Amino acid sequence: MAGSPADFMIRALIAMLGGMLIGLERERAQLSSKSKIGGSMPGMRSFGLLSVYGALTLYMATEGFGAPIMIAAFSALIGLVLLYAYSRLIRMGVQGITTYIVMLIAFLSGGLAGSGMILESAGISVLTTLILALKRPAEKAATAISYEELIAIIEVASLALIIGPIVKAYSESVDITIIFKSYLFFIIILMLSLTTYMAARIWGARGILYSAVLGALVNSEATLTSILEKAGGASSRLMEVLAPLVIIVAQLKLVVLAIVGVIIFSGALAPDILVILLLTSVYLLAGTYLLHARASKLLGSESMLEMRVEVSSPVSWGTAVKGAFAYTVITAAFLLISKVNIPLASMAPVLFSFLGGLISATAVILSLGTTIGSMPTCVVGTSILAVLTSVSLNKILYANAARAERELKRIVYKWSILLSIAPLLLTFPLLASC
Repeated sequence: MAGSPADFMIRALIAMLGGMLIGLERERAQLSSKSKIGGSMPGMRSFGLLSVYGALTLYMATEGFGAPIMIAAFSALIGLVLLYAYSRLIRMGVQGITTYIVMLIAFLSGGLAGSGMILESAGISVLTTLILALKRPAEKAATAISYEELIAIIEVASLALIIGPIVKAYSESVDITIIFKSYLFFIIILMLSLTTYMAARIWGARGILYSAVLGALVNSEATLTSILEKAGGASSRLMEVLAPLVIIVAQLKLVVLAIVGVIIFSGALAPDILVILLLTSVYLLAGTYLLHARASKLLGSESMLEMRVEVSSPVSWGTAVKGAFAYTVITAAFLLISKVNIPLASMAPVLFSFLGGLISATAVILSLGTTIGSMPTCVVGTSILAVLTSVSLNKILYANAARAERELKRIVYKWSILLSIAPLLLTFPLLASC
């Protein structure tokens, strides 16, 4: 049964706009290349009409014309592409096959719109245009990146996208989730190592600062482990900034998650707990600002401008293996302790939060939000502070597993202890009220 005229026109319009978007990029590419062959490349009108042609084909096929119209339309399309290819390749001597492929995609994209798949058609058109527009950045990247760096990117991507799902499926089949979690931590360290390498290669020491802040928001343990090795050529003054910055950013993220999570899952937050968390947030924000200012000043000095950061290897395989092993051991220990009966059962969440913070502080904070209703507010507040303490102290464990200079490790040890003191001291008044 035929659709309404309005429905048909919407499909045709979406197909036309998608084709014209692709054609716009093709025209722009021809202008950028300063081609002297006038009219040698289809533009907005040609690609717009080609997409409408695809929409008409699929629309007629779904409205009762069936296979004959499909065969005739595809045959005409192939003939058109071959004729155009003959004109460009043989008569004009213009090389490249991108435009021919794009012509087929434009036709099929229009066909999606004609069959009623409006969003899919629009998405394919935008994605195709994006890929075409990335030609110049891709050419610059290809000339700037070394073969060793390309291999490292492919290796990490393969481990994450190909081997990762296999490990996850196996972990689920044997019902041992720690296998996939450890593998995931291993991949995170590799990714952050590669990110830090590229940032240091592009921006020098300042690149390590950027990757430290962003990485701490994702996984502070993996970030610090990676930076310890990649900053091997940096002075201890730089690590005096990076180590506390990573820890403070990680703590600040946890405080924000605690406030948001508790309010969402419980609907309210006890005033005393809220005051403590807000004061902690102010303290951490001030620390982040001061450290960032100090880092900017340090990296702007003449001595640091001439400093060359060691970026000898794109990825740190040994560091990733050691970090994943440390993560597995800590996780196994936490699972073992969680099965042991504790006399002070009411205070068990505090102990579990501290131990869990050594492994995955974000997961502990989020889980506290879901169980807030079953625990006293003092226990919740103490548990949150316990996580902030452990997320600082666990840097000692991961730094010890990293391949780095002893002086840099000692700096991490120092700041891990110093930044754990404030949340640890705040736990005592809360414990006294429980």
